[in-house]
Amino acid sequence: VYGQLDFDVSSRVTLGLGLRYTDNEKSAPSSVFRIVPRLPNGLTDPTLLITNEIVESAAIVPVTIPFENLRADLNKFGGNLYASYRPNESVYFYVSYSEGFKSGGFDTRSNAALTPGSDVGRPVGPEFLKAWEAGVKSRLVDGSLQLNAAAFAYEWEGLQSFIVVGGVPGFSNIPESELYGLEIEVAWTPADDWSVNASIGLLSTEVTDAGNLGASVDEGHELPNSPGFSAKLAAQKDFTLNSGWISLRADLHFVDEQKDTFLFTNDPYSTKDSTSILNASASYTFGPEERYEVSLWGENLSEARFCYDVGLIDNPTVTAGQLSSTGACSPSPGQRRFGLT
Repeated sequence: VYGQLDFDVSSRVTLGLGLRYTDNEKSAPSSVFRIVPRLPNGLTDPTLLITNEIVESAAIVPVTIPFENLRADLNKFGGNLYASYRPNESVYFYVSYSEGFKSGGFDTRSNAALTPGSDVGRPVGPEFLKAWEAGVKSRLVDGSLQLNAAAFAYEWEGLQSFIVVGGVPGFSNIPESELYGLEIEVAWTPADDWSVNASIGLLSTEVTDAGNLGASVDEGHELPNSPGFSAKLAAQKDFTLNSGWISLRADLHFVDEQKDTFLFTNDPYSTKDSTSILNASASYTFGPEERYEVSLWGENLSEARFCYDVGLIDNPTVTAGQLSSTGACSPSPGQRRFGLT
């Protein structure tokens, strides 16, 4: 159930309140069918892992391992408070505070059920979020320049993350973590048939409480896949023809280095290096109601090498022991790609 109320304090100031009530129920009736070896006494042991030696030396019988009807319930209020100020028709300021959650669940993958110690019946708890944001949206220079900026802060309780705990991969809840960020976007039309877009993003993240996950998550470590800086610049020029138009476009995207792990000791093997990727295209739009388009494009013209897989490939310095808790970033070949669509 959701409801929202807006109140105009004046012609320029608006206050708002939104409330949401969620009654969430999840169930996961689950059982596993597995082939296991028959022991000499005729019994079966579902905790044994099948190996070639066992398969060759023992009869194979199907065994069904029953599990209880897994269930998790959550009743929760959430919502947001916000205020906006519009000094004129071209500029809009706002601040907001929100609370929400992501429901939990169960890991019912067959390999989770069959892995000793995975505790498949243990639910992944819900994730709770408190979010603050303040920003501005504006259209300047007779509407030819659009400038938007936002600063935000997130605090999580029970952040759901895929972590290797006790040698078993699965979803777990990180007790407390936080994120602070800033985003700025610019869209500019300097002249007819020209458009320029630019954006930058700043992030600072941290696990502030690892709880009982200390062996798998370091307190003070940043959140994975959260680059501290990113930026994008794009420009496009259109040429109008009697039969349609031609568009020439180029964009450059930069992403700062980012971690792919929660442990400081694994950072040297799984850190994704900063990457700059240049793309370009030339398109021709034509036909009745301009419904057809032919495009010649090139991707990664900068021949950037970026992480595309995790593993021992191309990284002989990573040992099997290190790989058991984290993977090594394997760089792409850094090849250019061209196509016609």
